[in-house]
Amino acid sequence: MNEQKKLEIIFAAGVLGTLAFKKGLQNIPALDRDLDKYLEEIQNIEGAILLALKSWIKNWNLAFKFQDINKQIKDQYGSI
Repeated sequence: MNEQKKLEIIFAAGVLGTLAFKKGLQNIPALDRDLDKYLEEIQNIEGAILLALKSWIKNWNLAFKFQDINKQIKDQYGSI
């Protein structure tokens, strides 16, 4: 897998992880039907599944942490 393809997979799965958080899904990739569809598309690329899962989880967690930070800012400073 070339570097461009790796970046595409990281980006696509990361977006899906962020969207899953926004939809209210738990941090369990198997619950995300959109991720399942994407994994089917990339299943024949060596190392792609693991790369996508790591990116999905990382970005779900980032969205979760950002929500906490955003809440703290609003609590401290009010609406911006």
